[in-house]
Amino acid sequence: MLIQLLMQVATSSKSVAHVINGDCLGGSIASLFTLWLLRTLGTETTKRPLCITFTSPLIGDSGFQQAVSQNPTWSACFLHVVHKDDCFPKIFHPSTMEQSLYKPFGTCLVCFELGSACFKAPKSIIELLVPRSPESVQIFNYQSIIKCR
Repeated sequence: MLIQLLMQVATSSKSVAHVINGDCLGGSIASLFTLWLLRTLGTETTKRPLCITFTSPLIGDSGFQQAVSQNPTWSACFLHVVHKDDCFPKIFHPSTMEQSLYKPFGTCLVCFELGSACFKAPKSIIELLVPRSPESVQIFNYQSIIKCR
């Protein structure tokens, strides 16, 4: 049943663009599903899915990140929204890029108290996600953050 549903989405994606989203661990699943969909669609279509995640932890090692990033068409299909003080994206995150097993890919929209900024450079994203102090780490309501932007 699930395989049939996935194949129906892949078939309809050849003519209709899909937006796939998720938050927290659902964002990780949305990212993996989008990668599967991109691979399944291949170069047959110009209708690419867009994956938008909120407060999703980083997934994939440097090889995974490099595979997605070396394909600009695939990389452009991902927007990861995080608040700089949100604890969830930092769950698997050590203090430096070199120590991190997990690497960012796609575009990351980092929200701050006074605004937001987009980043594509993995090193910059890692530096912004480094936990500063235990008391600054919080859980955020992304609906209110997005309404303010």
